[in-house]
Amino acid sequence: MMCFSKVFDLWNCFCTFTLRIMKEKISAIIFFLSVCVICHGQEKGFAFGPVVKAGMGQILYNRTDTVNIIDVKSKLKFSYQAGIFAGYRFTNSFSIAAEVNYWGQSGALIGEATVNDTLNNTLTEETTKDIIHLSYTAFPLYVMFHLRNASILLGGQAAVSINQSGKRIFSSSINGVQQPDVTTNPEPAYVNYDYGGKAGIHYQISDRLDAGIEYYLGRTNLTHGSSEVYNAHNQNFYAAIRYNIVTHANKDKVNGFYRD
Repeated sequence: MMCFSKVFDLWNCFCTFTLRIMKEKISAIIFFLSVCVICHGQEKGFAFGPVVKAGMGQILYNRTDTVNIIDVKSKLKFSYQAGIFAGYRFTNSFSIAAEVNYWGQSGALIGEATVNDTLNNTLTEETTKDIIHLSYTAFPLYVMFHLRNASILLGGQAAVSINQSGKRIFSSSINGVQQPDVTTNPEPAYVNYDYGGKAGIHYQISDRLDAGIEYYLGRTNLTHGSSEVYNAHNQNFYAAIRYNIVTHANKDKVNGFYRD
């Protein structure tokens, strides 16, 4: 036992040292990129307008207990955001933007269980399908690194829940004989907020219009504080479109932004 304890301590020290080195390298890379971006160009300008995103999303479910009776699965569902964005370009290569959006998120949880009752010689197969609909007010905040007509987006998002609703369909069969489905409408007992990280790539189509793809992964466990045997996190893949409606008298545009 002493040998295993020493090996574990050495492994823990190695992991801690490796993580520390990685953090230092990542910090140095971020600092280097920031210096390069700030030093490249001095073009400045505002952007403001509507933003629309649509794609596939899901609520990622993972079991947290050790009793492997129910198999839990997640399914992709349609998800979207719509609202407004505002941004400011500090240089020709760097800008910051924020959004206020309505966010419609859906998810499907499928639980499957098989119970073999040898005493009564019955085999029961049960499937529970929960369809979840969540509505949020979302507040994305991100930086964009501009490379000619393409831009790399990195940032995060916070959201406050507006509404939660659900539908549960319970189906079962006993010795291969299908039983009548039972449908109920339980309200999800999820937390009323969410936050996470996002990344994406955008392309400047015209002086006013850009489009791209974005990925979001929530860090909030939506079932925190509940009695559920699984945790849940939001995940989204979006196609996004932004349209800049800002107009200035001098019409001096730089990749969709107007200079001061």
